[in-house]
Formats: sequence, C-alpha cells, structure tokens
Amino acid sequence: MAYLFTIINSLQGFFIFLVYCLLSQQVREQYGKWFKGIRKTRAKSEKYTLSSKAMSDTSKPSTVRSGIAPRVLY
Repeated sequence: MAYLFTIINSLQGFFIFLVYCLLSQQVREQYGKWFKGIRKTRAKSEKYTLSSKAMSDTSKPSTVRSGIAPRVLY
C-alpha cells in the first residue's frame, strides 16, 4: 500500500498538468501559438545559418573554430 501511495503522489503534478491542458481550450490555443512561434523562429535561424554558410564558403576559405568561448577575467 505504501508503494502505491508513493507512486500516485509522485505523479500527481503530471496528472494535474495533463488534465488542465487537455480540458482547457484556451490553454491548448496558447500552446499552439507558442509552438508555431518556435517553428517560425527555428526556420528563420536555419535559413540564416544556411545562407551564411553559403556566403562564407564562397567568399573565404573555411577555418576550424572551437566552440569554447574565451574566458574573461576581471
């Protein structure tokens, strides 16, 4: 019985979120707008990345850079 109680209580927040989002039309609409905004942002950034890669490939030789930013000490 204690194990069942623990499992149910640990999933309580998830079930509240799930029921709230599934039953509320307004919440579903807002999540839809948010996901559409994320897709548009991602598409724009990919377009920019692709166009900048094409320009950098034609205008100058490729260089290898590390993804580590230099540390600034104050």
